[in-house]
Parts: sequence; structure tokens; C-alpha cells
Amino acid sequence: MEELFYGILKPGHILQPAFNPVGFTGSGIDNTTAPGTYVFVAVSSAPSACKAEADFVIKKKELTIDGTFTAQNKIYDGNTDATINDNSLNLVTPESGDEVFLTSIVLKFASKDVANDITVSILSADLGGADAENYSLSLTGAPTTEANITNTKVLTITAEDKNKEFDGAAFPYAAYTVTYDG
Repeated sequence: MEELFYGILKPGHILQPAFNPVGFTGSGIDNTTAPGTYVFVAVSSAPSACKAEADFVIKKKELTIDGTFTAQNKIYDGNTDATINDNSLNLVTPESGDEVFLTSIVLKFASKDVANDITVSILSADLGGADAENYSLSLTGAPTTEANITNTKVLTITAEDKNKEFDGAAFPYAAYTVTYDG
């Protein structure tokens, strides 16, 4: 079984056998043929009948990501989930004229702990567009960025300001108010 990759044939080219029997007009497999398994048949009727048959698999073309992105800083929440802030990511080498783009980009912090300049990477992404089914996506070598995870909310405690002179009597706890925010 022979393997080809989507887009390997240039526009106007058709897959042809190494021999060219009289009357052979081509396989119908060209640069627009979608990934899948195809049977290639070449038939000749003159001067003597002959037939050649082979299976071909057209694989999805693998795309990678380049460009840049930023991630939002966040307050500690115990997980590595990250949110994209600015997206200038691109797909590398889709076929000219094909409609394919990145969707559903999921980011993650390298650590869930409070720190500055934590690496944020792309955990997953999908491909969208009319021609997306012709491609697969590799995250190998995808760009990363850095963002911060800060402390949890600041806890502010306010106690009612009261004075009591020592007189030997019990301290009236119920008479004082303590409030907090955070």
C-alpha cells in the first residue's frame, strides 16, 4: 500500500502509474482528493489488454502552530487552567486556498502554585473551516508564554474600636463586632 499526504500533488497534476498504457487517462486522484483509502486502477485495451491495481492511502497533512499569545494572570484557585488573553497564533503550511483555522484553544499553567512568570502552554486545540478534515494538528513546538498566579484574595479583618478600663468585671464579648472581607 502506497501512502501520500494531502496536498502533495500540485494543482492540475493527477496520479499516474510508472507505465502509461495506451488509453490510460488518469486515476482521478489529484490535489483536491480528501484523505482516505483509494484503489488505483490502470486499464489498457490496446495493443493487448492489461490491468494494474494498487491501494493508496492519502493521509491528513499535519499542521503545526507558530506565532504568539498571551495568557491572563489569575488568582490562585488550585488548578492549572489558563485563559487566552491575546491570540496571534497561526497554522504552519496549510495548502494555499484552503479554509482551515484554530478553534477551541485550551491553555494550562505548568504549575498550580502561586508564582510569577509561570510557563503557559497549549494543552489542546481543534481545527475548523471547510477544509479542516484534510488536516491534523501537532502541538509539538507550539509557542508558550508566561503569566502569574497571585495569592488568594486579601483577607481584611476589622474590629470595632472600643476601650474598657480594667475593673475586675467580665469582658462583654457580645458588645464588640468583628467583620471581614475576602
